[in-house]
Amino acid sequence: MVTWEEDELAREVQGLARRVSRWQRRRVGRARMPEDLWEAALNVACEWGPYRAAQVLGLSYSTVKRRLEAREPELTAEDSAGPAFVEVLSPMMAGQGIACVLEVEAASGTRVRVEVKDLPTRELLALLRGLAA
Repeated sequence: MVTWEEDELAREVQGLARRVSRWQRRRVGRARMPEDLWEAALNVACEWGPYRAAQVLGLSYSTVKRRLEAREPELTAEDSAGPAFVEVLSPMMAGQGIACVLEVEAASGTRVRVEVKDLPTRELLALLRGLAA
């Protein structure tokens, strides 16, 4: 029977998980994990996300997330100037109601999630403009 780890994880990540586990068993007191292990763990977190990386490697999610956020460079004004993704609605849908989920994140980290159903396109655009302002 194939286990989740054998099926889902790359060999490199399995090796890293063994290295982290070996370090955890051998550490004395509250010694900090070596930076080379953290660097490898953060590379996995960049690819798979902090939750899954922490789960697979046996690390604290909050620590992985905090270190990952500290590692990423600050957003510049140029980066936060506009949305990363915008969907243009088809002209065929102009008179029809739309059902969708809007997720908006401000540069400050504030997140808003709005679910709408049967909202005419012009009202949806007005809502988007209001959220962007």
